[in-house]
Amino acid sequence: MNPSPLPSDQAARTRILEIHQQTLFVEAGAGAGKTTALVARVVEMVATGTLGDISRLAAITFTENAAAELRTRLRAALADAARGRHRDRGYDAVQRDRAAAALDRFDDAAVSTLHGFAARLLAEVPLEADLPPGFVVRDPIAAQVEQAGAWRCFVDELLDDAALARHVSAALTLGLALPTLQTISSAFAGSWDLLSDRPLTGLPLPVLDTAAVTAPLHAVAEAADRWPDGDRLTEHLRDVVLPFLDEIEGLADDDLLAALLNRKLGSGNAGNRSAWLKAGLTKEAVLERLKEAEAARSALVTATGRAVTTTLAARVQDHVLAEVARRKASGRLDFHDLLVLARDLLRDHDEARELLRARWQVVMVDEFQDTDPLQVEIVDLLAGRAPQFFVGDPKQSIYRFRRADVELYARVGARYPEGHTELSVNFRSVPGILRAVNLAFRVLLDGQDHAPYADLLERRVATGDDA
Repeated sequence: MNPSPLPSDQAARTRILEIHQQTLFVEAGAGAGKTTALVARVVEMVATGTLGDISRLAAITFTENAAAELRTRLRAALADAARGRHRDRGYDAVQRDRAAAALDRFDDAAVSTLHGFAARLLAEVPLEADLPPGFVVRDPIAAQVEQAGAWRCFVDELLDDAALARHVSAALTLGLALPTLQTISSAFAGSWDLLSDRPLTGLPLPVLDTAAVTAPLHAVAEAADRWPDGDRLTEHLRDVVLPFLDEIEGLADDDLLAALLNRKLGSGNAGNRSAWLKAGLTKEAVLERLKEAEAARSALVTATGRAVTTTLAARVQDHVLAEVARRKASGRLDFHDLLVLARDLLRDHDEARELLRARWQVVMVDEFQDTDPLQVEIVDLLAGRAPQFFVGDPKQSIYRFRRADVELYARVGARYPEGHTELSVNFRSVPGILRAVNLAFRVLLDGQDHAPYADLLERRVATGDDA
């Protein structure tokens, strides 16, 4: 059976090709030809004069490889159009001349990752972004070396700070080692814009007043001569509770914290109720006192841990933000700096924002399912009310660890219900593969944080075992 001349979603493909004055939010399944559709749209906008100057195009994708492929395909498509035809689209002499002019100036277009595009935005108006005009993006190896040196200096200052000596000592007792702080520092550095909005403040260490811990234990210990022998609750009291009461007498804070940390005073539901009744005691009353003591012990350790982690995290935050300021002043930026500074530039500088909006007339975002909130802000601020073009597939959202969130994809899509467009015909796989994929993923994605699974439709012809 031969395929029909046109795919069943041709109306959506025609809409992408021809509707240029409306924001389109395109959901394209795997193998549905989303890059082909994006390329065709750009060529059509050039040929029809909608995009009169290719240098005003910003086509943004997620990875360097994807950007390189997009540049290659756009260049080839414009060359085809300049010769009179791109795919099944014929162009007249005026349209061919437009395509040829765009091809000549193609290197002026911004076809890149969002990080690359953010660098380009900042380079247009560096002074407004508080950057030296010759700023650069740090080489990853050089960045690691500089970060390691800066971290060693920070640790030396932290350990030499007398005001933090007790916090540091308590941190070591609680197992919060320096490598853990370095891990926190790396996480902070990757989201330092959030620190600027919600700064941390240190907390004083709580007084380790153990009265609430020891009082219920002493009440239990007063009847130690009546505890029934051979009972599990009695064993717990003799092996854990009594040694704990002896141990904490006269301990200094660090040793006292260690003693509190390393003891679990509760004993579940241990003990024989009848044996305790025969001894003139009630198991339930003993267990309740142990529960009180354990809650008080846990509260002291938790409060100390909160004070330690908050205070040291605040110092790490200050270190991270100081490094950001140093990078800005020296003009040696990291990738995340590019996004934050570009967002801040567009958000906070009206004249610069209007200048940059005029600079880029058309904004297109590929692989939108992997876009994070910061990137969405940049696109929205740059485009303003101008039509935008988003294309993605929520089923392929894999970068949540980079703050990408499929729910963000859905929220942005909900802004443009009239522009929602679906590409569902798969050109890549044979029918047998598609049937298996559809069957599996209808089940696997049911109830997940995704839009309802939409079947990929067949386009290729089955041959032999492919059926």
